[in-house]
Amino acid sequence: MKKFRNALVASLALTFILAVHVAAEPSSPAFSATMLPEAHDGDTPKLIFSARLWRVDCPEIGQPYAEEARDFTVTWAWGKPVRVEQHGVSYGRPVVSLSTLTGGDLALALVRAGLAWVEPRYNRRDEYGAALLAAQAEAKAARRGLWAEDKPVAPWEWRKSRKAAEK
Repeated sequence: MKKFRNALVASLALTFILAVHVAAEPSSPAFSATMLPEAHDGDTPKLIFSARLWRVDCPEIGQPYAEEARDFTVTWAWGKPVRVEQHGVSYGRPVVSLSTLTGGDLALALVRAGLAWVEPRYNRRDEYGAALLAAQAEAKAARRGLWAEDKPVAPWEWRKSRKAAEK
């Protein structure tokens, strides 16, 4: 199994290198990649490197629905080419949006499934931001995923309470 995984990672790495070389435009922060079968949590997929998803925040490890969000991220486009657009850097990792070549969007899919919050500090008042907020309202009304909880705790509040408890 380990040999298979190593071969898979090597082939995905080669695909990534070729895709970046062929698809990247020097003036554009967007490029193509292939998702690896790993994610730290729902908003940290592995693309040969770790990245953070733009405008959303998934439950942290230890919070309800963290594993579901991570598994959703891993299976969403595992082994398929994805378009990666970088929007900055946070905590030393690129902040990216991921979409499939057929137009699927990972952040939107996570929010729609009730596995991520729209991050109010980073969401913008544009068409995409409105779509994220609409998907969150829809998931909340349907009590999907984390919205099935009586009082779901946003990851940024959870992190803040853990830091306070450590002091």
